[in-house]
This record gives sequence, C-alpha cells and structure tokens, in this order.
Amino acid sequence: MRYILDLGEKLPRWVRSSIIPIFLRVQKYRGSNKFKITYGESTFQFGYWDRVSLRKAKNMISEGKIAHEGVPLEVLHVDQDRDVIIDIGAYFGVYSVILAGLNRSIPVYSFEPDEHNHKILNKNLDLNGFDRDRVQTRQSVVSDESGSVDFFVNRRKKGSVSHTVNPTSKHNDYKKTTINSVSISELCSTEGFQHPWVKIDAEGEEMNILKDIFNSSQIESVKGIVELHISRENITRDRFKSLLESNGHTFEELKTINQETNPGFLIGPKRQV
Repeated sequence: MRYILDLGEKLPRWVRSSIIPIFLRVQKYRGSNKFKITYGESTFQFGYWDRVSLRKAKNMISEGKIAHEGVPLEVLHVDQDRDVIIDIGAYFGVYSVILAGLNRSIPVYSFEPDEHNHKILNKNLDLNGFDRDRVQTRQSVVSDESGSVDFFVNRRKKGSVSHTVNPTSKHNDYKKTTINSVSISELCSTEGFQHPWVKIDAEGEEMNILKDIFNSSQIESVKGIVELHISRENITRDRFKSLLESNGHTFEELKTINQETNPGFLIGPKRQV
C-alpha cells in the first residue's frame, strides 16, 4: 500500500485530485483505511478519513522515530514514578497512541482544541482499542489558567497544526473563536496527580504552561517533552533553560528536525546527589 501511495504522489496534481477521493471511499468501504506500524512488541494503528489524515497516517513513524520530528520512540517509555501522561496539542494522536500503547498502566489525558483534529484524534484512539476511561480526550486549550480564551483557527485548511491562542501577524486571516481553557495545575489538583509526564506542543503557550506547573503546590515534579516556538514573543532557549534550572529541572535537546525554529527538549527533575 505504501508503495502504491508513493507512486501516486508522483502523478500530476490534477490526477491526484481526481483519484484520492475515490481511493478514500473504497478504503473506508473495505475497512482498510489505516496503517499498522510495529515497534518492538507493540503495534499501533493510524487511520485516514480525508486527504490530510491520509498524508499524516502514512508518515507517522519511521525507523523507530516520530517521523516529522525525529523523536525516538524509546523516550516515550515513561518511568513508573509518573502517575499521569498529558498530551498537550495532541493533533491526530501520534504521541497519544504511542504513549497509551507503551505505558498501559498509566492514565492518559489528550488535549486538542481544534474540532476537526479532535475528531481524528478520537478515531485513532478508538482504532487502537484503548480503554477510554484510562485514555481520555478533551477539546480544550491548555494554558496557565482555567476558563475561556480567544482561539484563532485556520478557516481555509482542515487539519492545520497552526491554530493558537497567541496569534502573530501570520494569523491575521484566522477565524477568532472562544474556547475552554484548562490549566495543568487545576487538572492535577482535581484528579490527585503529583508527578505528570507531559508532551507540550502549544504554539507559543509553552512557557505559560510550564510556569503554571512549577507554581503548583500539588505537582512535585514533571518529566516529558517540550517543543519551543522560537518565533513567538518572549520565547527563547535561554529563557526556557533559565525557567527549568530555577525550578530544579534539567533539559536535553531531543528533536533532530526543525531544530532552529521549533527545538524539542526532554525535561525532568534534577537527580538528588
């Protein structure tokens, strides 16, 4: 199937535009609109229901890494001292599916604010047969406080990853809506979590989310992966590193793709000597 799709990508755009809708209808009718990917003893499934999810599902994982970021799957084996996994900016669920599959004793909360992306996220989680009491999703923004916030959505492109609560000049033609916001400190206080593992891809809100976590009296330490959006105001490597160090946490650069504009870091508490 991958070979056929690779050949299809070499066809002229007008031909692809005619063929892809037919291909999607046939695959959905047959129940074959999915890719299975094996990693060690685990098998993950990613489905496709439209052009964007087809393109993403085909390229979710490659050579033991998250393909579009170069993050090795081995770092997604979460230490047993963590009592919850929180995926912030879950998109179609590549991290949520892998984290839930590799760490079956730990509850998972996946946050994806965009309506279309949230639907695909849920479909991918269901495709993998997870217990949905353990693996939950919320169509909410994560920020430094709970309530409601302005949310800017790309109205021209379904499946966009660039929706945000921190708009820049490139978001001038985005649709402004209002959406629920959740803070990790409140989530952990409500549910009784003290040691979260987080994946943060929050389009410019990452520093506020980390500050909320470090200011929480409930949360004792945090581990996980944080992606920085360097183009956003007040977000720099130095400020990020200073925030981590001043709160007793370490960092290690992790991503091998888009390192200049969107570096990713593995974070965790400093070891006690």
